[in-house]
Amino acid sequence: MSTTFEVYPGKEYVPSFAELLDISNERINSFLRDSGIIKSAILDVEIHKNIDHSKVKFNMNDKLIWNDDYYVWFFIRGVDGGTDSYYHKITEFDKEIWKEEISINAKVRQFADSINKSIEIGHYWSFRRSAGQPGIINLAYGLIAASLAKITDGFIYSDDGAWDYDRFPALAEDFFRWYFKPEFAGKSEYKMWAQNCIESIYEELK
Repeated sequence: MSTTFEVYPGKEYVPSFAELLDISNERINSFLRDSGIIKSAILDVEIHKNIDHSKVKFNMNDKLIWNDDYYVWFFIRGVDGGTDSYYHKITEFDKEIWKEEISINAKVRQFADSINKSIEIGHYWSFRRSAGQPGIINLAYGLIAASLAKITDGFIYSDDGAWDYDRFPALAEDFFRWYFKPEFAGKSEYKMWAQNCIESIYEELK
C-alpha cells in the first residue's frame, strides 16, 4: 500500500530543486532536533526515467517541472528508500473532482478560493510513499510536500491515509505544527505509527 501527499500552488512561481531541498532539509532537521534526535539527515534528489528507472542528468537550479516520462526521487543520504514525486497538469477530470468535493465536504469548501486559484494556475505535484519505507522517509515525504506548499503559498491534500483525512486540505504552517507529532494525532493508529517511526530514525541515520 502506498500513500500520497498532493501539493497545490497558490501562485505561479515554481521553485528550483535547490530551493526545495534547502527548505526541506531545514524542516527535517528541525523536527529531528525537537524530537531529541541529535543526528542529522541530508535530503538529496535524483531524476529517473519511468521506463527503466535509469538516472537522468539535471541541474539543481532547474525548476520543479518535468514530463510524464520521468519521476523525481527524494532520498536521505545513507538510508535505503525514498519518495517518488510527480508533476501533474490539471485536467478536466481534476476540475470535476474538486467541484464535487467542494459541494459535499465542509472542510474542502473552506478552501474553495484556494482550490479554484490553483486550478487556474494549472498544475500540482504529488509525493508518494510506498509501504515498508524507513521512518525517516515516512517523516520526510510529508515535510517535503509541506515545504513546497510553503514556497508556493499553496496547500497540501491527501485522501488515501497518509495522515488524518479530517486535517485536509491543510496550509503548510498547520501541517508543520501537527504532522508526525504523536500528541496531535487524531487517531491512535497515526499516533503509534509516528512514535514507532521516530524511535527507529535514530538507528537509521548514520
